[in-house]
Amino acid sequence: MSLVSSPLFAAPHSCNEAIVSAQVAKVSSIPVPTHTPDDAWSDVRLPDFSWYERWPDYQGWALYRVTFRADCFQRGRLDDPLTLVISYLNTAGAVYVNSQLLHRDVSLREPLTQGVNTPRHWILTDADRHTDKLNTLHVYVKGIPQRMPAGLGSVVIAPYHDAMPLYNAWLWSKLRFPWMSITVSFAFGLASLVVWIKNRQLSVFFWYGAVNLAWVLFYGVLQLQDPWPLPNTLAILKISHIAFVFYVACFCMLLWRFAERRSPRLEFSLWGCVAIASMALLYVPSPSLRPIVDVAVFLLFAILLLSVFIQFIIFTVANPRTERVIVCITLIIFVTIMLHDLSLIFSPARSEEPTIWAPYATLPAALCMAIVMTLFSRRTIRRLTSFNTALESEIEAARQTLQTQMNEQQRLRIANSKLHERLRLGRELHDGLGSSLVSAIARMERHQSASLDNTKIHRIALATLKLLRNDLRHIIDNAFTSSQPASSAPGPWIAPIRQRYSTLFDELDMRLIWSIPTQWHQPPTEERCMALARIMEEALTNIIKHSRAKVARITLRQNTHNLFLAIEDDGIGFDVSLVQDAGFSVGIQSMQIRAKGQSGQLWVFSRPGVTRLVVRMPNRGQAGKA
Repeated sequence: MSLVSSPLFAAPHSCNEAIVSAQVAKVSSIPVPTHTPDDAWSDVRLPDFSWYERWPDYQGWALYRVTFRADCFQRGRLDDPLTLVISYLNTAGAVYVNSQLLHRDVSLREPLTQGVNTPRHWILTDADRHTDKLNTLHVYVKGIPQRMPAGLGSVVIAPYHDAMPLYNAWLWSKLRFPWMSITVSFAFGLASLVVWIKNRQLSVFFWYGAVNLAWVLFYGVLQLQDPWPLPNTLAILKISHIAFVFYVACFCMLLWRFAERRSPRLEFSLWGCVAIASMALLYVPSPSLRPIVDVAVFLLFAILLLSVFIQFIIFTVANPRTERVIVCITLIIFVTIMLHDLSLIFSPARSEEPTIWAPYATLPAALCMAIVMTLFSRRTIRRLTSFNTALESEIEAARQTLQTQMNEQQRLRIANSKLHERLRLGRELHDGLGSSLVSAIARMERHQSASLDNTKIHRIALATLKLLRNDLRHIIDNAFTSSQPASSAPGPWIAPIRQRYSTLFDELDMRLIWSIPTQWHQPPTEERCMALARIMEEALTNIIKHSRAKVARITLRQNTHNLFLAIEDDGIGFDVSLVQDAGFSVGIQSMQIRAKGQSGQLWVFSRPGVTRLVVRMPNRGQAGKA
């Protein structure tokens, strides 16, 4: 089944009385000049709309015999010669006049030349006709009943000036207007898809483009004269019918998007029906069932489209908008055209060429839809602009709230940092400046008990004050350089501590031995260096204050996994468990806190003559290992 075009009018011509009779009969082979029909001749009225009723499911050759007189025409009239016009051959064939070949289509075997939408005209010369007796026009037609109407169209034999207006009318209605409709639809479809690609939120443009392109495929395939690359006429009909199914589905989606309605279940059901219908059209089990399946699918989807039209019109009445009202008016006109064309296609009795209105409605419908899409785009852009403005306001409010929260977090972070700095400063004063003060007091007491003159006391006091000044400078420097990375070698890092305590031990007649590696196996972090330095300072201060030692030793070692610090002296020693249980030693507790803060451990061993403090810390980024 297919749609065919016909002229909008059928003007009378001057020599209808020249056609005496028209008959048709089956033939079994391709056209030859003299052919004997396989069955008896039967009278037929042209155009022939009774192929399927006459020969159900017959796909083959038929021979039409038209008898006409030429005695009403003046011999030799060059300005108004006798002209033969045939509205269509469905699908392909050949034309003979008085057993002389006049025309033969390019392909008379599948893939057949598609002549259903191509009117033909020829000038009949004196050699082609007999003015003193009857003339015979033989037209061979290869009929495909699924491509309605199969057979021979209207035949006109008249003077040139009477025949050509009919030919031109058929040419415009069957060929030119349809291709103009296809071109306009293709242009609108591509333009809509480009708009959708640039703005994916405008889904209406996608579905409008899909509707136009589906229409182009549906109607364009039917307008082809050369079916290549399709293998046969049946393939043309399959593709056309499947395109019609997709056309209806896309049109339904377009109307639902115009109504701003989404129903996933309904849409899923729609596309499920599209898949089932496409499979049915592609794989009909029996050729005798194909006309039934084609008509059933076509009517079902036409009814579906009509029901969605009615649904959209009811929705527009309840929710009117300018663009929706224009769409409704367009739909009413579209429904009228669709019902008119369907009534012509499926009419059981027709005597004239059917006038299909669809090609003429394409340009007005395209203009209406262009107005609708413009209004819809403007409304959508206005809504998106309003949404973006509201979104920007909300974002700005959220940004202000976030900024306030970040400022509050920053304030809390600064306050927390100050608190930690105060705690750190307390430890620094205890471990650094406090230790220096204790050492200075011990020196002063020792020199006070000895018989020293005032000059020596003055020198010791001056050295003590200088040491206090250096310690204070060290604390201040650490406050500004705590974020600096540790030195790449142990020597430069430990040099300030070594210089301070070596000088102090020398002034107290004590020996301090340093055993430091030249390079790090793996450089420790700045925090670990700071912790080791403070532990070292606390331990050396305790040696000065309590040990009465003569020799102290500092040993620093590092292996693949850990960093070790050992501090020994030969002093009087102390009871480690008693001191720890009584909680008298703030210094030992401070050293343990620092070691644990770096995932390390601290051990203390002491007896008279030997006191050893050992610290183990993991290297950078590693957990401690025993």
